[in-house]
Amino acid sequence: MTYRYYSSVAITDPEIFWSKRVHLASLIHPAMGPIVEAVMGFKPVLPIVLGLAAVIRHDGIVLAVAYNGADKREMPLGHIHALRDEFRRLADHCKLNDDERTALFTELKKWVGKDLRPRDKVVV
Repeated sequence: MTYRYYSSVAITDPEIFWSKRVHLASLIHPAMGPIVEAVMGFKPVLPIVLGLAAVIRHDGIVLAVAYNGADKREMPLGHIHALRDEFRRLADHCKLNDDERTALFTELKKWVGKDLRPRDKVVV
């Protein structure tokens, strides 16, 4: 699930709010773009729109409802650890500071509405 992200001066410009920089960087990816839009609550600009909340299945796979026009279906987005690592790479790419990273991961945690993994095996 490793992606290359859009690069421009705006992506690393600390004068631009961190969430906008993350959004801009992710737009060229058909997978991470919709995920970032859903996590951040941005108005979708991409053809696939993800729901307002995701679920982590018992095996760690993240599921979200995906809308593509009139088509609606539950879509696996990958393992939670892979998604977490990809958000770390995106934060590195955008050169987010510690407070901005904390805010990004707080939004990600809020977006994941349910975690169905057994409590004794949860390692974040």
